[in-house]
Amino acid sequence: MKYYIAVAVLIIAIAAAVMRLNESASGAARTPPPPPPVQPPPAPIIDPAQEARVINATKDNNPSVRWNAVLFLVNMRSPKAKPVIFWMLHHDMDADLKVKLIGLLSKNVGPDAPEVIRQIESAVHDPGAKVRIEAMKVLDELNDYAASPLLTESLSKDTNADVRRQALVSLNDLQSKWNAKVLADMKAQKLAEIQAACRARLADEPLWKKLARTLGFTEDQHGNGNCGN
Repeated sequence: MKYYIAVAVLIIAIAAAVMRLNESASGAARTPPPPPPVQPPPAPIIDPAQEARVINATKDNNPSVRWNAVLFLVNMRSPKAKPVIFWMLHHDMDADLKVKLIGLLSKNVGPDAPEVIRQIESAVHDPGAKVRIEAMKVLDELNDYAASPLLTESLSKDTNADVRRQALVSLNDLQSKWNAKVLADMKAQKLAEIQAACRARLADEPLWKKLARTLGFTEDQHGNGNCGN
């Protein structure tokens, strides 16, 4: 009787192991669930004619009025907000306002990131030193490694010592982040190679060995044959 019980337990264990193997093999082929529906942005509280008045307010004589007009355009998610900001970066005469505009752009980078970064890079040549400094800080925050030539150019051409100092601070930060990125990419590549080799080896294993590992009789160096996944 004990013999038959042991055989039955073994058959059940083998059947369970086969089921787990089939589930593991078919897991990658399962269709992922559909993404949640995209909710449309809330509608603005003003119509296009009223929006045009707000845009005109970005040219008001008072910089506080111009700033709040820009904030409203961004808040209402107007597609004209960033073009207006870009225009102001080149034509507005208030340096403090342009510093705030650069900071606002850095917090609203989207699919148009290349154009946003290009506009901020152009501010490195702004007449106002505080604007140039802010532009360098934001380019650092946005990990704009391509801005390095602009920063090194400032070291020899900019007459303001604070700007030259910020250029070096940003260069140092960018270099440190680049070093960390390269090391992380190397580690990820090495792990991917190890996992690929493991999966290839497991794919060539005989069925009895896969069953034995699933039952816990053997153990792979990556942990029960999962190749670190």
